[in-house]
Amino acid sequence: ALLEQFSWHSAFLINVPFVIIAVVAGLFLLPESKLSKEKSHSWDIPSTILSIAGMIGLVWSIKEFSKEGLADIIPWVVIVLAITMIVIFVKRNLSSSDPMLDVRLFKKRSFSAGTIAAFMTMFAMTSVLLLASQWLQVVEELSPFKAGLYLLPMAIGAMVFAPIAPGLAARFGPKIVLPSGIGIAAIGMFIMYFFGHPLSYSTMALALILVGAGTASLAVASALIMLETPTSKAGNAAAVEESMYDLGEVFGVAVLGSLSSMLYRVFLDISSFSSKGIVGDLAHVAEESVVGAVEVAKATGIKQLANEAVTSFNDAFVATALVGGIIMIIISIVVYLLIPKSLDITKQK
Repeated sequence: ALLEQFSWHSAFLINVPFVIIAVVAGLFLLPESKLSKEKSHSWDIPSTILSIAGMIGLVWSIKEFSKEGLADIIPWVVIVLAITMIVIFVKRNLSSSDPMLDVRLFKKRSFSAGTIAAFMTMFAMTSVLLLASQWLQVVEELSPFKAGLYLLPMAIGAMVFAPIAPGLAARFGPKIVLPSGIGIAAIGMFIMYFFGHPLSYSTMALALILVGAGTASLAVASALIMLETPTSKAGNAAAVEESMYDLGEVFGVAVLGSLSSMLYRVFLDISSFSSKGIVGDLAHVAEESVVGAVEVAKATGIKQLANEAVTSFNDAFVATALVGGIIMIIISIVVYLLIPKSLDITKQK
């Protein structure tokens, strides 16, 4: 609803007052942990700078590769520097007696399984959901508010299965439930591709229900992360879990979003419109996004451009969903192999 009246910036700015209220309330209402009372901690500024700069460098490089291709040397330099900073960050925290991020937690197979499931599932899913929202607005010509409502099948799937996922894991074991859930989400992704030429909303709704139901199993991933974590490291583990979700979203949009943009440009033969005056800046705008192509088509009266752009976007969208589904299948196998067969999530340490 905000986007119907204001720019896209409003979707972010609306959260600022709530964040301020939460921070102020937290200072007064949240009790200090016992660990903080027993041992003083200092803010590791170098680690903070290394982690932030490294992540920003990686994301920026990926986005630049999608725009300029692999021939540009600057993104390569930045990505090497970014990886170097992340390596230094890991080594610094491994050698520290009071690390900002306790990297040693990843030695536990259940912890690694949970974090990998959280990171990679969000990686595979987030960009597809973003593209789904664009598809609803561009192809189905829905308002931003209605597009949000049309994405509710995923939330419904999650609402139904999230409460029962821990119970299923307690009965059948996390080794079965978590990989199976990720696999169900992958099936939803595959449905969008194999029945998506062209994609209809009924197909998308079914796919979204499966994605929501499958990713509801990530509640089990949370249990795995905390299962063998010492009480003294619980806060660190919780921070890692939250970071995995956030980083998965960021890198998913960067990588799969860039893939979708590249596929759109490949599928859209913009050169075929050069004889109709779609050259230079007009061609560049049309190639940048389906929204730009539709606007150019309206301005020039070339309806065929809009039709081909929408078809190209549809094909790029479902192809990205296919890639996301393949990633989910691979991750479900990795998670299955990592989780010990005898692991019982009902027996917390």
